[in-house]
Amino acid sequence: MQCLIIRGRPLEEPIDNWMALFNEIMVSTYLYVSISLTGFNSNSLYTNSGTALMGVIIFTAGVNFLKFLIYAMKMIV
Repeated sequence: MQCLIIRGRPLEEPIDNWMALFNEIMVSTYLYVSISLTGFNSNSLYTNSGTALMGVIIFTAGVNFLKFLIYAMKMIV
């Protein structure tokens, strides 16, 4: 089975292409979760949607920070 390959090269490094794709997917996920906050009337659903929204934000920031740390360690070494 062939692995998914990004054929275009909008960015210099392949990992940057993957990170751009990851960030776009996470922005879409953030927007879908944000839409869920508009129609609920009960507090528990607001709380769960808010928790999911914070989870998406923290996960995305964590992955991007991890990428930064890996690049920083490569530059130092």
